[in-house]
Amino acid sequence: EYARLVRRQREALSGPAQLRALLPAGLDTALFFKPRAVLSGDFFWAGAVGRQASQGTVVVVGDCSAQGAAAGKTTLRCMEMLHALVEEQGQADPAHIMQALHEMLLSLPAIG
Repeated sequence: EYARLVRRQREALSGPAQLRALLPAGLDTALFFKPRAVLSGDFFWAGAVGRQASQGTVVVVGDCSAQGAAAGKTTLRCMEMLHALVEEQGQADPAHIMQALHEMLLSLPAIG
């Protein structure tokens, strides 16, 4: 299961090319991501509001507490929730996104 979680987390992380595609042309960008462990709660995510970069872009840098598989699972869930909130529902307000993430995470069963 550990190897599967590592693969899923790597696939889910936004990459430099995706970030550049979402930001205005000509904007210099840099991305440095070096988590302490291979599978961790550290993550970054970028998405277009309502799936259209013209409506705005949300960039998130986060850290889900825990270690190993539990952190990896929580991170994957957070990225799925961000996708739903920003890209599918068109949410762009940081306060609303954080509150919705908080409520969604509290409603999930414990991860173990």
